[in-house]
Amino acid sequence: MYLRILLTFSLLLHRVLSDTLIQLPSPITHDPAIVELFSKVYSIAGPSAPTDADLLNQTRTRILALLSDFSLPEQVTAVVAASSSDQRLYCETSWSSPAYADVASAISQLYHRAGQECNSNYGCEGMQAWGSAEIGICGPFGYSWDCKDVGGMAFWISAHCMADLGTTRVGGRYLFDRWWTGDPADVRIYRRS
Repeated sequence: MYLRILLTFSLLLHRVLSDTLIQLPSPITHDPAIVELFSKVYSIAGPSAPTDADLLNQTRTRILALLSDFSLPEQVTAVVAASSSDQRLYCETSWSSPAYADVASAISQLYHRAGQECNSNYGCEGMQAWGSAEIGICGPFGYSWDCKDVGGMAFWISAHCMADLGTTRVGGRYLFDRWWTGDPADVRIYRRS
């Protein structure tokens, strides 16, 4: 009897705590303009990168044109500017980082998967790839988010970490933890292997 009560309580506690995580400010993930932007990127990118090199480059060019015409809404710009010294954000952009158009396409795939779970099982797991980019989650077993929120975290990284190195590239990670475990986890953008 006591064992069943303890098990029931443990499961309920796990359910409550697993739904509690540190999230980015909502303007990043839920702003209608950003949702619309990634909907447009998805309509150009499609569900996977073209295998033909010329078509892939044409797709990247169209995505970059769309992104260059987009202006962040004021409330999002304010959030990005206010967090420029965010201690949990690590920019790791280099020549080997994925192309920005590919990162934006992978982010659009995650936004397109809104309502689906992206979760980790010990270690690092890729959640979405497109072209040269992959977006993954690293952390202990049981971390679970709406895929759209993972896309929002990746957008947060790209808003801070993109660099023009001849080709605009993005690489980095956003570190966070759950307050009751202290176990770190992160969303990261890296070159697809």
